[in-house]
Amino acid sequence: MKLKTPPPKLSALFAIVVFASLAAGQELVSRNVSVANPQQGQLRQIRVQTMEDGSVKIEGPSGLRDAVSYQSADRYVVIVPQAFMASFQTDQSGKDFLSMRFEQRGDDVEISFKLRHGATARLVFGSTALSVLFTPPQVAMLRMNDGAAANQSPVANPPKSPPSNTVPAAGNSSVPATAVPQIGIPSLKDLLAQIPSLIPGATKDLKADFSNIDLSVPESPAFTVLGVTPNTIVRPATPRALGTSLLNGLDKNGNFQSGLAIDTAPYMLFNGQNVTLQDYNDYYLTRLLSRTQFSFATTKAAASDDTSTRLALGLNLTLWDKGDARVYHPQRGKDGDVLTCFKANIQPPDAPSSATPSASEIAAINARAIAANSRVADACRDKVRKANWNATSWTVAYAPSWITKNGQNSDLKWNGGALWTSFAYGFDGLPSLSKIGQLILHARYRTKEQVVDPNHAGQFLEQDSTLFGGRFRAGNPNFAFNVEGSYVHQRVAGNKTLNSGQFAFGAEMRVSENLYLVVTGGNGPGDAGATRKGFFMSSFKYGFNKKSQLNPQP
Repeated sequence: MKLKTPPPKLSALFAIVVFASLAAGQELVSRNVSVANPQQGQLRQIRVQTMEDGSVKIEGPSGLRDAVSYQSADRYVVIVPQAFMASFQTDQSGKDFLSMRFEQRGDDVEISFKLRHGATARLVFGSTALSVLFTPPQVAMLRMNDGAAANQSPVANPPKSPPSNTVPAAGNSSVPATAVPQIGIPSLKDLLAQIPSLIPGATKDLKADFSNIDLSVPESPAFTVLGVTPNTIVRPATPRALGTSLLNGLDKNGNFQSGLAIDTAPYMLFNGQNVTLQDYNDYYLTRLLSRTQFSFATTKAAASDDTSTRLALGLNLTLWDKGDARVYHPQRGKDGDVLTCFKANIQPPDAPSSATPSASEIAAINARAIAANSRVADACRDKVRKANWNATSWTVAYAPSWITKNGQNSDLKWNGGALWTSFAYGFDGLPSLSKIGQLILHARYRTKEQVVDPNHAGQFLEQDSTLFGGRFRAGNPNFAFNVEGSYVHQRVAGNKTLNSGQFAFGAEMRVSENLYLVVTGGNGPGDAGATRKGFFMSSFKYGFNKKSQLNPQP
């Protein structure tokens, strides 16, 4: 029998039916088992993995920097352009999402997550992979009115999502115009919008003292001009809101000295409640004013040939300090930046057992959250102290002084002043030294200082001096030893000039929160050409910062 050739229209219809059947079969496979894309050679293969911490990791070539994400009702959607998945398992669930689904949409892969009620998600870009991070539902603090009954219902307070302002992926018209690739390192604005939601009672506008940590109290500039600091080479650092130093020991002339210094950062002491973390990071002038240290000091000699009392004021400007924990340093990671550590480790309150919890249950939930997060904050502060105790910084200072040669306040006279600068280098980029060492360079000019005449007991000479020196610190935030050496040029009345060297060694120990003991001993020239003598100084330094909103400090 001779078969007739089917009409052209029938052939075309048959071809369309066959093609549609194959396509349907292909789509069925792609939704359940695997993807067989004829253009796989031009696409990137990706792999999706659920991590132990509840996040989802998406791996692929070049870090998948062109991925975008958006929120659609209760689903969080991630689109990876020009990609395919060799295999996957549908409808996976996680700690903070109910299901995870995959779909091949042309040349793009769509990964969507059905979120739990009140939960949020965000996309974070790493160097080689993407991470989808989830924030579980929040429980807000129950806010009581004065005298009101404790029967109000809690209000959910999820963290705000970072703003979205990019365009859809090319060739994917179904992605909303608001979908954006979210940055791997959040901006300070985004971070400050999220941190309060994790801490019951925290306010939206966090103050600069929120990220205070206990770093060693800096030397008093008023003691420096009087030449009675335990360390001749002054260490630069951000000052505390209030600090005190008690001094005892033998000075470079062999005379016993006792003294008291009071230091303050007046801008933070009197205006700190108005300085937000955002403003502190945005404006250099705010940081400069906050780091400006003012001090007052007095010393009393107790030797037969020197019964003088000396007074001094001091002004210290910290121009730069990489160890200032109030400055946001996300590139240092959670061990080097206190805000990043808080965000990574602080947990939200537990969910209540019912949809309408009682006031007592809410209070108990928040009490547990505060206690747990205080312990987390302790660990964060300890890590950040270790990372910043020897940070690079730079200060300049000026201090005037006065003297009563007979120890009577009625005989107070001008005693010259001093100008100096100190630069501390934390060996940035040198792993073998960056965690344990610090090098400090110091230059000082002292003018019109009244010093004891070594040849005539009870008489004084006028002296100018210039000092250049260096100091090396090694150790950790709780204990460090140091060695220092300096060159001293003295010009005494009558145009007598003297050049000599001075060396010293000592240690600094953290006795308790905000309290430090410093001891130093050495050998150097006395004033006005006096015989070289040994000296020894000890000082207790206490620094105070206003209480932070989490893990209050004394």
